[in-house]
Amino acid sequence: MSLLPPRRAALAATLQEPFSVVDSWALGLGVGAAIVADAQGRRIVVPGAVHEGALPERGALAASRALLEAQAQGDFAIVHLAEADSAPGAGERAIDVDQTNESVIVGDTVVVKWQVLLDDEPTPGAQRLIDLARAGFTDMPAPLLVAQWLQWPIATATRYLPGARDGWEWAVDDLRTWALGDATADLPLAAFDEIGRITARMHLALAPGSTATIATSALRDRARDAITQAVDATEGEDHALLEAARAAMESIVDALGADETTVRAQAVHGDLHVGQFLRTDDGRLLVTDFDGNPALTAAQRWEPQPTARDVASILASIDHVARVVVHRTPGVDADRVLSWIAPAQQAFLQSYRDLAGDLLDTLLLRPLQVEQE
Repeated sequence: MSLLPPRRAALAATLQEPFSVVDSWALGLGVGAAIVADAQGRRIVVPGAVHEGALPERGALAASRALLEAQAQGDFAIVHLAEADSAPGAGERAIDVDQTNESVIVGDTVVVKWQVLLDDEPTPGAQRLIDLARAGFTDMPAPLLVAQWLQWPIATATRYLPGARDGWEWAVDDLRTWALGDATADLPLAAFDEIGRITARMHLALAPGSTATIATSALRDRARDAITQAVDATEGEDHALLEAARAAMESIVDALGADETTVRAQAVHGDLHVGQFLRTDDGRLLVTDFDGNPALTAAQRWEPQPTARDVASILASIDHVARVVVHRTPGVDADRVLSWIAPAQQAFLQSYRDLAGDLLDTLLLRPLQVEQE
């Protein structure tokens, strides 16, 4: 019996029989969701039909609609964050792309994202969503609910944004269009000016009550580890390039110092780059995906960080937008494209400082940007 859709074949291959139902939730409409453990104790979320304890093969589509009207039950709870504008229309369809969650569009108005694998500890994405919604932050796809089993978020529902594109599409297209167009046209900077304001509003919404600090030596050590991992993980020309640049990179991150100086830390996005900003059909920009850096453990993603981590990550991704355009646009003037990087970074940074300058330690930016690279 298959517990996961075919696109999860790699994960399914790591699970070992026999399986057991740890807990189940009758959602209504004749469907439910189950927490299933394999022989190793790994737990997965299986949304679908539940009949006399039988495990469903599929069912995320029906379960997603039922979740929108479900009631808390046993160790399953629902945090309601907003009311839907209206009941979703007919029809459900899965988003069949490579992503961490299983996503289902319900009635072309709501997206339900089901967690697939429950780690030993929950990741922070759902709690960030709850905290931001309760703080009145609106620069994100509007959240409707978070479903939880014990301390683990197992599903979220947000309003669906038809036609929304992420920044690796719209930002690259904007810059490419400008680079191939009228040489007297203004630089495309407005979006990054707005991204600066959104990032500032997000940090301000997450800041209240935070009294955390972090040692700059800990930031230095993490950055040095990232450099070592990058050098060790590469071969051939890439390895040679990194090895040649290693001393310069380490010199930059060592500026963070070896003493026990501390800097302010708080909840941050943790994986902020241009691809996390959706642009809707009407031109609005919204930030998404608050689960943190997927390369880190759940515990590491919860750790308070300086806001400079998010800011440095955006600065790096602005540079990456230009590199994508240069390498994937035949005949483009590379110098013209690269001339956009500094003004775009400055537009972002200035608008961020105008709203949340007190939250930012600018001395951290360059070392953290090197780590991000």
